[in-house]
Amino acid sequence: MPRSPTSVLLIEDDEEDFMITEDLLDEASGTYELIWVTNQDEALAQLREHDFDVCLIDFRLGAETGLEVLLAARAKNAMLPFIFLTGLADEEVDRAAMEAGAADYLVKSGLTAGTLDRAIRYACTQSRTLRSLRDSEERNRSLVEAATDGIALLDSGGNIVGTNPALATIFGVTEYELSGTPLSELISDLPVLAPNSAVVIRNVLLSARSVDGLVPVELSLAPWQSAGEWFWTAIVRDVTERQEMANKLSHQAYHDTVTGLANRLKFSQHLSQNLSRAQRQESIACLVFLDLDDFKRINDSHGHAVGDLLLQEVGLRLRSCTREHDLVARFGGDEFAICADYPAGDSAEGIRLAARVVQLLAEPFHIGTLRLDVTCSVGVALDAGTGVDPEVFATYADVAMYRAKDNGKNTFAVFEGAMHERLLERIALDNDYGPGLDREEFVLVYQPLIELATQNVLGFEGLCRWDHPVRGRLSPDQFIPLVEESGRIDGLGSYVIGQACRDAIRFSKVSNSDPYVTVNVSPRQLASIEVVDSVYNALADTGLDPNRFVLEITESAMMLDFDVALKHLHALKELDVRLALDDFGSGFSSLNLLHRLPLDILKLDRLFIADINKDDGAAQIVRTIAAMCSSLGITALAEGVETREDHDFIFSAGFDMGQGYFYARPADFDKAATYLDAGHTHRFLRNDAA
Repeated sequence: MPRSPTSVLLIEDDEEDFMITEDLLDEASGTYELIWVTNQDEALAQLREHDFDVCLIDFRLGAETGLEVLLAARAKNAMLPFIFLTGLADEEVDRAAMEAGAADYLVKSGLTAGTLDRAIRYACTQSRTLRSLRDSEERNRSLVEAATDGIALLDSGGNIVGTNPALATIFGVTEYELSGTPLSELISDLPVLAPNSAVVIRNVLLSARSVDGLVPVELSLAPWQSAGEWFWTAIVRDVTERQEMANKLSHQAYHDTVTGLANRLKFSQHLSQNLSRAQRQESIACLVFLDLDDFKRINDSHGHAVGDLLLQEVGLRLRSCTREHDLVARFGGDEFAICADYPAGDSAEGIRLAARVVQLLAEPFHIGTLRLDVTCSVGVALDAGTGVDPEVFATYADVAMYRAKDNGKNTFAVFEGAMHERLLERIALDNDYGPGLDREEFVLVYQPLIELATQNVLGFEGLCRWDHPVRGRLSPDQFIPLVEESGRIDGLGSYVIGQACRDAIRFSKVSNSDPYVTVNVSPRQLASIEVVDSVYNALADTGLDPNRFVLEITESAMMLDFDVALKHLHALKELDVRLALDDFGSGFSSLNLLHRLPLDILKLDRLFIADINKDDGAAQIVRTIAAMCSSLGITALAEGVETREDHDFIFSAGFDMGQGYFYARPADFDKAATYLDAGHTHRFLRNDAA
């Protein structure tokens, strides 16, 4: 692409000199477009109308000088390069031209096409360079002015000699007020700015003194040199928002979002410190674990919003009964913990703390217009610097808390050595449970259910046992609570349901009868839809008639979450299985409960049978229950029949069925199958405990 011609404005009052200049430009290697004027006014008029690349100007223009024209023209176009043309070589004129900003000074008598061409090309190149520098400077100035970070230019003494608006905003003053101020007066602990230092300082967190107080800032410093002097460029960033966000994230990482109390992570750190301090200083480390009794009932009855407000109030009460340096934490749900320490020999203070917690939380809570009555179970663990592992120590308090629950709730228990032995046993059993389930170490034993009118075996209750390879046969109370607490009851429950269905089929194959089987369902199982799936799958896999399968539930299982449990019971009835209410009379014993549940069998708790021969009131209650079942179309079954007298009474009272040691103890499948033989319809062995 051909280059456009260089536009030249010639200011010359001598026509002959104009023609010489024109000829020289024609001879030059460059391409030029020349416009000629003779005086300042014409020159200024042309400069207003056109953009020229260079201006050639005669130093003498009649009454005017080229210097006067240059100064006037510069007001119109400050970056236009001027080349002076003069008839005589004069150092004074040369110096004056250069001081006025001329790009070059040429003597007409020695001027050649090549000389003029080179001078013009140099002047244009210099002009473009200056324009580029000016534009760059303007851009940099714009960037500095628009920067959100504060920027300051410091002299070698660290005094501010230049700044931008952002820096003034950070310190809450004007740029004028910052001028001349040592940066060290504005920023605490400013690094020493050593003269001639080439060290760059980056992203140092410091505190700046603002009119509003101390402001956290991030400072970077870089040295540079100009004309033999050292300067520093300082970049100051206000990190208030960033630090506030970091503090917020840190708080969230270590605190519970509902109550604002410490969370499990912060608790673990604090507990480790307490135990280490107890070991160093021979003090007492105290750990209090607690959870609210029946908190789920409040959540279900009033909603999670009320539940959260209650948890917040609990947190406030716990704080009120602890010291400033004690730590109160929430683990989630309704579980809380308190970390404290006391002087050596003062372990009683930890026990007093637990008592205060129980007493304080037993007082009514008022959430809006609601009055909520809440109690708690509290476990206490104490350590006098023994070096116990924090996780083990926390387990001690947890075990003690569950002891408090076993003792009736709304109380506290202190961890003792005997609990430790039981804890180790529980841990071992917990570790063995999964492999034991995989190896089918869990078996069912069967206790016959007797029809009183015929003394025939109509069914069996399947009772789970664990044939532990080391501990021998374990009864349900030795492992069922552990499995329920660990949340793994569904796996065992599915296995028991499936095995009972398979054994029911086997009973039919080894006898001439089709007895039904019953198995117990725990509260946690009944709260999960998985119990329905397990029954459906077991019936489908075995082909068992659903009428021969009975699920036993307890009153307490229904009270855990009545609506959910009732929904699952109706789902089970849609499978055509039968339902039995176990241990009736041991819990709430609500007649309304009987009316609402889709029951087929009611099993009277053994406690009533134990009292019938010595308590006329108990005997009358048993008769009333039998009559009630008859009117409701429910089979009445008495548990705990241990003597002939018990048997005769429940038969006369109107019960349909009986179960107990009088008839037979629970037995393995093979032994239980013999009870179906004709010879065992009314005479059962009672020395075959399983």
